[in-house]
Amino acid sequence: MLKRVVILKTDINKLKYYELLDFCIKHEDIEKKEKNEIIEKLLDYKRYLDYPKYFVEIKWLEGSDRKKFIESINSSNDSQTIYTFSISLKNNLYDDEVYMLFNSLYSFNNDDYTKKFIENYFSQLKPKIEEIIFKICDDKNYSFLIDLYIKYQSNLSNCTKMTGVFKNARALENLYLNNVNINIENLTDYDQLFYHMKSNVNIYVKNITIAEFIYKRLEENSVVANIFYGSEDNWQKYI
Repeated sequence: MLKRVVILKTDINKLKYYELLDFCIKHEDIEKKEKNEIIEKLLDYKRYLDYPKYFVEIKWLEGSDRKKFIESINSSNDSQTIYTFSISLKNNLYDDEVYMLFNSLYSFNNDDYTKKFIENYFSQLKPKIEEIIFKICDDKNYSFLIDLYIKYQSNLSNCTKMTGVFKNARALENLYLNNVNINIENLTDYDQLFYHMKSNVNIYVKNITIAEFIYKRLEENSVVANIFYGSEDNWQKYI
């Protein structure tokens, strides 16, 4: 006499977090409706540190599913969390996902994380690097802009807009360059910025080496400026 075998369907509502995650990783033949329910449950947990694991190990995640998790991590309002997620998935993100994460990081005004992000994902951001630089240009984020321009100017097809930006920067009374990684080995990179700069401008940089470099560069152009180095809570005047 044949015995009837009954296969019980897993009730995902009864699974705890790690049981649910294990179920997702081990099973690909899940109905669309159930997949959507699982995604919503994972999103509700907001286990941001586990998001990279979802992208790599849950093989049935589609582009629209991945976008939901990226939107979720962007909503964390934490630039470190977003950056950590991004770097954990280096070489495992689509181009449109990389650009979404860049826009999110940039919106937090954390130049350090945004610079590192561009460096790590430059191969995917390269087609948009001109658009990115001009976006920062429109925002008048001069410190960040100059840093990126010097580093990636060879990737710009049209530098006309930058000429106007440097002209505007030269007209400022206070020019904050304390986040710019100035390359003192290549003086010509900064000709557009320091040539014809008005006198008595206040320039803020990160250390005394850069302060000395700028002082001498301006002196060559007969420009007198007040140069400060250090940080926002402890500026020291150079000379």
